[in-house]
Amino acid sequence: MRLRVGAVRRVDRERRLVILQGYARAHGRLHKVRVRAAKDPGTRILHLDLHPANVVLTAAGPVVIDWNNVGAGDPGADVARTMITIAGAQLEGPVRVRLLLGAIRGLFVAVFRRAAGVDPRPHLAGAVAAKLADPNVTAAERAWLQLRAEPQPPAG
Repeated sequence: MRLRVGAVRRVDRERRLVILQGYARAHGRLHKVRVRAAKDPGTRILHLDLHPANVVLTAAGPVVIDWNNVGAGDPGADVARTMITIAGAQLEGPVRVRLLLGAIRGLFVAVFRRAAGVDPRPHLAGAVAAKLADPNVTAAERAWLQLRAEPQPPAG
């Protein structure tokens, strides 16, 4: 996923926080949906590719789109995947724009994590591994992910 210059709109800080919290609330509502066939009552529907481009903000509230990667499991895994996707996205544009996008991204990840209401930390290594397996990851994103990947034992 790439964050482009055109994706940044000038909105005041309060409005940005409302938008960011809306993404997290959409995630939270999704994670209330129990998977009936699951043996573990904590198993929930996971989007597994939830980032701002897959959430459309409407007058009726956020609408989640792009359900190609849907799965079931612990909501913390979905939150971890979103955090890794956003934090590792390749930034494009002039240096000043990349710095601005980086600051917005940092704010997004922090607000999203707090508002999501689940602990993603136990799932971060799995999220990094899953993202590394994604054929759509750019070389720059792959390099960022590899710095955060769990060390693998030597083969042999």
